[in-house]
Amino acid sequence: MILELQCYRYDIDIIHRPGKDIPVTDCLSRKLIINAKPIKDELAKKADVAVHYLFETLPISDPKLAEIRTCTANDESMQVLKHFIISGWPSQCRECPELILDHWNHRDKLMYADGLIFKSDRIVIPKTLRQEILLQIHAGHFSVEKCHSRACTTLFWPGMISDIEKSVTNCSTCQMHQNMKQKETMISHPIPSLPWQVIASDIFNFDGKEYVLVVDYYSKYPEVDHLSDTRSRTVINNIKES
Repeated sequence: MILELQCYRYDIDIIHRPGKDIPVTDCLSRKLIINAKPIKDELAKKADVAVHYLFETLPISDPKLAEIRTCTANDESMQVLKHFIISGWPSQCRECPELILDHWNHRDKLMYADGLIFKSDRIVIPKTLRQEILLQIHAGHFSVEKCHSRACTTLFWPGMISDIEKSVTNCSTCQMHQNMKQKETMISHPIPSLPWQVIASDIFNFDGKEYVLVVDYYSKYPEVDHLSDTRSRTVINNIKES
């Protein structure tokens, strides 16, 4: 709906082609000429309704909207952006002013209405208000994902997601109370009643050679033997000999 409100500037060359040179006749060339004014009036009404609906459904208070309008009017980059939205964008990226270069990739989704700039149905926030908005987004000390979902339904500025992640990551309160992984408590094994009743074994490599280590749980006495290979038969036989 929002995209229908945008006005694009095109340089159109109209060339007349006689009907006898058109192999397939299109239906519009055979329709009667109608008055275009009612159509324009109807489109204007639809545009007014769409703009009114957009402002009525914004989850932002009137005082805050007024503050955003004021900051938009006083922000140089926002005014340059407004000019290009209304007058048209250059044909190539290198012709775009550096002030608004970060808006180039979504230029076809930008619109201006009632002192505010929108990207689709989200308000573009001026630079002077972004830090304050970040604090309000993270006022409840929500997680990064929750702050993303809160902001992305209503607000926009280039690099907003990255700024939200930095804001949440650098929050000292969140760092202090964040969920920590549960530490596993150490469980001591029962001490056996006789030597070599319970053993532990492992294979390790040292200086390019393979060895098997056997430790008695009762005395902690270790035995180390060299292995000719690490096949299961060799390891089992070696441990049995130990």
